[in-house]
Amino acid sequence: NPISVFQSLIEDRTKDFVGREFVFDAIEQFKTDKTSGYFIIEGPPGIGKSSIMAAYHKRVECPIHFNVRSAGIVNYDQFLQGISQQLNARFSITTGLPPKNARDGSHLLKLLQEASEQLKWNDKLVVAVDALDEANKSSLQQGENILLLPPTLPTGVYFVLTTRPKANL
Repeated sequence: NPISVFQSLIEDRTKDFVGREFVFDAIEQFKTDKTSGYFIIEGPPGIGKSSIMAAYHKRVECPIHFNVRSAGIVNYDQFLQGISQQLNARFSITTGLPPKNARDGSHLLKLLQEASEQLKWNDKLVVAVDALDEANKSSLQQGENILLLPPTLPTGVYFVLTTRPKANL
């Protein structure tokens, strides 16, 4: 199970989680208003961004990735591998898993495009990524964004992201 690496974190973060409906409502409104895009939840440490992401994942069963600096989960290849596995488990994707040390966003974009083409009318694919500010930026080339996320997303594809303020993504 590709999500099993995060299962204890998800359970821990949602154990006593309540409220925050306004955040979930805002995400749903964004998905209604836009054909695709990035929804960013920004806030200081300790306000519950990771708990919101875990609760959102449990609600909609979307692919999810947690950057966790203390556990060494901070690299692009970890993100791409995990999201690829989750997309492959959900969709009949022919693109396959990325090559080791893939260093561009083209593989992710191919996966998202292929998933988008399999969405039924009005279905949406959401990918949740927590703690962008904890992702490793040291290997980025000039102009690359964190985790090499595509500048535009295929129709019906959304990312919900969390970060600390002024994280220089």
